[in-house]
Amino acid sequence: MILADKIIDLRKKSGMSQEELAQKLGISRQSVSKWEAARSVPDMDKVLKLSDLFDVSCDYLLRDDLGPEDASGQSVSPSSATPDMSAVGEIEREPIPVTVEQANSFLDHEIQRAMKIATGVGLCVASAAPLMLFLGLYTRDNNVASSLGTVIIIALVALGIAVMVMAQQGDQEFQKIRHEPIDTEYGVDGIVRQRQKSYDRTHMRELALGIVLCVASCIPLLAVAMLTNDEGPITASVGILLLIVAIGVFLIVHTSIISSSFSALLEEGDYTRGSKRFDKRFGNLYWGIVTAAYLLVSFLTRDWGMTWVVWPVAGVIWGAISETYRSR
Repeated sequence: MILADKIIDLRKKSGMSQEELAQKLGISRQSVSKWEAARSVPDMDKVLKLSDLFDVSCDYLLRDDLGPEDASGQSVSPSSATPDMSAVGEIEREPIPVTVEQANSFLDHEIQRAMKIATGVGLCVASAAPLMLFLGLYTRDNNVASSLGTVIIIALVALGIAVMVMAQQGDQEFQKIRHEPIDTEYGVDGIVRQRQKSYDRTHMRELALGIVLCVASCIPLLAVAMLTNDEGPITASVGILLLIVAIGVFLIVHTSIISSSFSALLEEGDYTRGSKRFDKRFGNLYWGIVTAAYLLVSFLTRDWGMTWVVWPVAGVIWGAISETYRSR
């Protein structure tokens, strides 16, 4: 139970409105509203006043692992109320401090960045779809269809890259949270976990739908192949396959970025301090090589209906490499 929930619970049990609580504490109602929405946390002076007002211990207010049954008792000293940092291992550099406001700004920024990056990746994956559709439907002059389709590929890839570059706008101040050790102030952990819990259902829904679309994308191709041996419809169905895959990839990338933003602040999963060091050393190089290989093989083979498989395979390989590194 985090501090925000405890304040709401204690205020309601005391029969007070946010306005009345604010008056007793000598603050604005907006401040109380922010506390209860987990958008900010009270300073130690206000924690002491809340403790006296509701007749609960500071220990109860400050520790997320304590429930209502632990509310009574003497307040702990400021030193014992300070979050225990002894569990933090030795690191190569001083952790970067992250406040509640910075954490909320980072999460809001990641939501916007996720949409842009997912759109850019989706455009790149779908870029060959018009070419396949043109070649399959416009059979009178394959040279015209091929030329027009190639122009669209270049345009969509360029647009996708541009959108992904735009996603980095204003990202400089948040890159350290993703790539460097951080030291979050009290209250950040509870707020992040609350927002993570609220997003979990959406994350699972988008992830499941994205995976289903990628797996089921071959159904139109198989269905057309069963009905006809004509190369035109089969080629056009590859374009439909790519469009379905692009939507699936968009959903997977979008929700994965948002979900990973919580892990970045909690330093869990792929954002442990060891993983951050590994990703900083090898991540950009690895994915740069994968992107170059995808484009090179796709243009040389012109088999865009199959080369997209490079991305899930590369993701699995990267996950295995990262896990091996973390377990060392």
